Amino acid sequence: MTTMFVQLRRLVYLLVLLQCCMCVTHAEEDAVQKKAEQFLEKWVSEWEEPLVEGKGYKEVWNATVESCITNAKAARKVADRVDNLRKYIVEQRLRRDKGLWSEGAVRDKFVKLVKEAAEEVEKDLNVLQDAGVRVEEARYLVRMGGDAIDKMKVVWENRNNSRKQHTEVLKGVDEEKRSVAQGALIKRSKRVYDDMNQTYHELLVIKRRSIACAKELSNGVIVTKNKIYTAGKLMEEEKGRIPDEKMGYGVAVKKFAEAVKKSLGEELVRVTYFNNKTKADGEMFVVGRTSASAFAGAVKHHETKRTAANKTKLEAEVAAAREKARENMVRKKEEEEQEVRSLHEEKQRERERKKAEEEEKRRKEQERKDAEERRKEQERKKAEEEVKRAKEAARKAKEEQAKQELEKKAKEEMEKKKKKKDGSSSPALMHSPLLLLLVLMCVLGCTLVC
Repeated sequence: MTTMFVQLRRLVYLLVLLQCCMCVTHAEEDAVQKKAEQFLEKWVSEWEEPLVEGKGYKEVWNATVESCITNAKAARKVADRVDNLRKYIVEQRLRRDKGLWSEGAVRDKFVKLVKEAAEEVEKDLNVLQDAGVRVEEARYLVRMGGDAIDKMKVVWENRNNSRKQHTEVLKGVDEEKRSVAQGALIKRSKRVYDDMNQTYHELLVIKRRSIACAKELSNGVIVTKNKIYTAGKLMEEEKGRIPDEKMGYGVAVKKFAEAVKKSLGEELVRVTYFNNKTKADGEMFVVGRTSASAFAGAVKHHETKRTAANKTKLEAEVAAAREKARENMVRKKEEEEQEVRSLHEEKQRERERKKAEEEEKRRKEQERKDAEERRKEQERKKAEEEVKRAKEAARKAKEEQAKQELEKKAKEEMEKKKKKKDGSSSPALMHSPLLLLLVLMCVLGCTLVC
């Protein structure tokens, strides 16, 4: 008896120790989950603003790059048209010097092209100036968006592992025990990272396109402006050889020159050019900061002056795009919380539905068992009644048989008595009916007992 009590006491000690271990384990799990929640909340709130900033730059920057590309195409068309005009002027001068110049159709075509150029030059120069503005906008956004790209790079390269580790902690919580806040954090942190990852790589692509377009467009604009300026000088040199009063050539050249001066006057710089390394051959005006080597086509990078109004406009566009991105992010957050809450409620309803189904299933099973028990009880009672009826029928049949046998014996005795009475009479025969009656009563008594 004492040994049994000792063993029971040891078992109680083990159960208490196990309960303590379980409490400690649950406490540690709760602490780990709480830490994961706090980390993800801080992570999301810390990196949502850089994401908003990056999205703001992306929208405006991408539109600026597309505008830059569009302007580059327009500038190339202007360049081709101006280049064809310049080449035609040079070609016709060579033809004239060789005596191939005619006073007829060739010169008329030359004058016609010059007049057309004079009509188009202002529009062409506006295209080039607009292209220069797009170049400066693209460069400005490269500088402005660089900080946002660097911030997102930190998250993309260094901070994602911690996010994934803490997310896995919350994912490890059983779905029935996971709170709405935990589910929303899992979804929100993944959405912020995926959004930032996509925005970061899109900004890198936009940056490369922006730099490439700005470089190509800047160089192309300067080259084209120089070609326009050169074409104007070539036209000016031909004024003395073409009768102005007859063809209006001088008016067209003057119109061309005035448009060039109005558009390019502040950009013209005087440079010295060399045909060899030691002797200067002369001076000339060119567009932009350049050199003698640049005059051959290798034009150096040139930055057009940007007005404060354009910069303010660009910053306002970025701010508006940033605010729009922030509103979208708040809306997505609310939608995610609502989605997680709806999912949580749906799962709760599903659990309640399954529970109700299980209870209904158990109820029906119990009803089936009860019905089966009643059926078996009825069958048992029916079998007992059938056995009872069979016994009663057997008893009655036995009584009937005994009765018939007694009647038969009584009849036989009566016949015997009658025969004896006819032959002789004796005291024994006189008492035989009494004996027969006694035997009959004994038989009936035995039958009743059985």
